[in-house]
Amino acid sequence: MRNTYKRTISFEFDHVHDFEERNWLSKSIESGELFKKKPADKLVSVFKRLTEVEQFEQFLHKTFVGQKRFSIEGLDALVPVLDEIISESVTQGDFKY
Repeated sequence: MRNTYKRTISFEFDHVHDFEERNWLSKSIESGELFKKKPADKLVSVFKRLTEVEQFEQFLHKTFVGQKRFSIEGLDALVPVLDEIISESVTQGDFKY
């Protein structure tokens, strides 16, 4: 448990009121699963995806100068997470058209 709570990253889930959800979050964090080292190819693919997102954001900014648009700035890290959710969903067979 020391390895979990003496790291430089923190988790906040006080806003989760459902006991089962809080318990699941706590166990997931304390299991150390989230801290396992990721393979280099996975890290490279995430970096490439984030680069694509940033380049697309810059393209939109240059192409539609002065137009009202909604930026992904600050949420760009969510894109690889959504990619992973979609990929896992398809792999698990839960994805239906």
